[in-house]
Amino acid sequence: WGYPGVGKDYIAKKFCKLAKIKYLDGDTFLTVKDKTKLMHQTFTKEDRKKKLSRIVNYLKKEGGDLAITDSLPDQKSRKFLQESLQGNVKFILVKSTRKLHTDRIRKRKGHFFKQEMIEGYIKKYWKPVRKFPHAIITNNKSVATEKSLKKIIQKNW
Repeated sequence: WGYPGVGKDYIAKKFCKLAKIKYLDGDTFLTVKDKTKLMHQTFTKEDRKKKLSRIVNYLKKEGGDLAITDSLPDQKSRKFLQESLQGNVKFILVKSTRKLHTDRIRKRKGHFFKQEMIEGYIKKYWKPVRKFPHAIITNNKSVATEKSLKKIIQKNW
């Protein structure tokens, strides 16, 4: 999980290739209405819970090892996934430098989440991570190396 545009999907795809598991973009679970609400910053906690419920239902139905990306901006969202999946979930927080992050968002083409939305999104929705079990990977200029991803896989899985 991490801010929109921080490189979660990129890291998850590399991770899944190394771990030999399937990958799914969390945006798949957003409805058109959800995306519109996100763009207008009217996406509510209830909307987020509905999206996370769709993810949980999919995971329970699909079974097996699977990596899904999502921003998970607040502790309640993270806890909801953890409890709904009865602890059978691992979390990786993807971080990036502010400059690389904004550059990456600015260069995205065809994505509903635009660069000018990031500051408002972070202020309105993002809450600090407190006492929550997770690994951290920093997506920097050299991007995530296979070595750092392998280390996370070995340590946490």
